[in-house]
Amino acid sequence: MKYIIGCALLLFSSTIADACDVCGASSGNQNLGLLPQMYRHFAGIQYQYNSFSSTHVPLSDNQPVEYSDEYYRNVQVWGRYCIGRKWQLFAFVPYRYNRSTYTGQTEPSQGIGDATLLVNYTFIQTSDSSESPIQHRLQGGAGIKAPTGSYKGVSVLEKQGLPNMQPGTGAWDIPLNLNYTLKYNNTGLNMDCSYNITTANRDNYKYGNRLNTQLLAFYWLQGSAVSVLPQIGTRYEYALHDYDNYNRKWLNEQTGGYILSGVAGVQVYYNNIGLQLQYSKPFTQNYGAGNIKAIQRVDAGLMFLL
Repeated sequence: MKYIIGCALLLFSSTIADACDVCGASSGNQNLGLLPQMYRHFAGIQYQYNSFSSTHVPLSDNQPVEYSDEYYRNVQVWGRYCIGRKWQLFAFVPYRYNRSTYTGQTEPSQGIGDATLLVNYTFIQTSDSSESPIQHRLQGGAGIKAPTGSYKGVSVLEKQGLPNMQPGTGAWDIPLNLNYTLKYNNTGLNMDCSYNITTANRDNYKYGNRLNTQLLAFYWLQGSAVSVLPQIGTRYEYALHDYDNYNRKWLNEQTGGYILSGVAGVQVYYNNIGLQLQYSKPFTQNYGAGNIKAIQRVDAGLMFLL
């Protein structure tokens, strides 16, 4: 079946309560984007860059307002393994390099991140033999994110004051996803929705549950050897507050909120090789009680169809 279908999945203790814990990105969020040839295995590498600026409001009037910039870089190997025509397995192993510049000092944090395994099932699929110009597919599934990432706990948080700066979260999470693609000839729409259910880690810090939705319009330009897939759309992200102490239900008010972004990208396929590039810029946002501003996001990838 010669068309490209979109598939996306999306996605401490009380001693840190006095830390300056305003920060932007959250670990363990997966985005697949539009993928080719849904019945073939593939392996690849992805790169993601996020940048944020943060305002740190003082606890008293005689202290100055301070500012920081956060940069999150993630490189991960990933792949898909197809089981028959209905089931698909996705695996991700990330390496994260995070950096915060605060009061003239730079704090880097890097290491292996949390690995994720996802299982998807195809609920609706237009028959391959159908001659109709209209095609559609509905997929969904769930998975598990394991605490394999580098997580050093409260001692690092007391020094950096930024819970999301660590490569790992120290907790098990459950990602859920639903993806629908509607295609007419070479033009299509892809809508995906993912929800990440988090748990508290050993320090009783709990990252907020996170919802990610994305709507993309795409067009498939097919040549004799090269196929090009331009795309444009929007992304909406919503996160609940973190808990500094989940047992005591101490909310971290400097976390959580929403970001609505515009998205533009392109994918290029040559034989069994695919390249992907996507850029996101926020339209409107209210994150971290208004003290966190997302600047931009860049996604790039290389895949090999097997």
